[in-house]
Amino acid sequence: PPVPVMSDSLAIDSIVNDSLSLVQADSLAAIAKEPKPSAITDVVNYTAKDSLIFFGGNIAAMYGSSKINYTDIQMTADYLNMNMDSSIVYAQGGVPDSLGQIPGKPVFKDKGGEYNSETMKYNFKTKKGFITNVITQQGEGFVTGGQSKKMENDDLYLQNGRYTTCDIHDHPHFYFALTKA
Repeated sequence: PPVPVMSDSLAIDSIVNDSLSLVQADSLAAIAKEPKPSAITDVVNYTAKDSLIFFGGNIAAMYGSSKINYTDIQMTADYLNMNMDSSIVYAQGGVPDSLGQIPGKPVFKDKGGEYNSETMKYNFKTKKGFITNVITQQGEGFVTGGQSKKMENDDLYLQNGRYTTCDIHDHPHFYFALTKA
């Protein structure tokens, strides 16, 4: 609605004060609502080098060398988005530099191993994740995959993967091609 133009400063003050009391009443009503029960059952420790932004609904966005620790799980990336209500964390690297290299690509660690990736979406409650361009060490070799699913029992299902003992993951000298594994 249009704000009436008033010449009297007292009238303007009353409009401002009335508006503030409405905002405060709305804020108190929002605080009085029962919070949604979170699927997170333990303490989540998180840090971000650049910034940390909280949105309504228990959502946090972390920028710059971000890290999340939850039970025996550790996730680091240049950008992390955590939704405490759904227990889902999304991770991706930062902005490409002048050489096209992406800093801060996601790294996920748990009792099952370490997974380096381009992007990752992980659910703390179900312990399942979806990973793009994963690299993980398996025994003496390395497994890479285009699209992968990490299951709660530490099984990794992947599509368009490779198994190699070569240290060069992007263009290995030799590998076993895995359509689905």
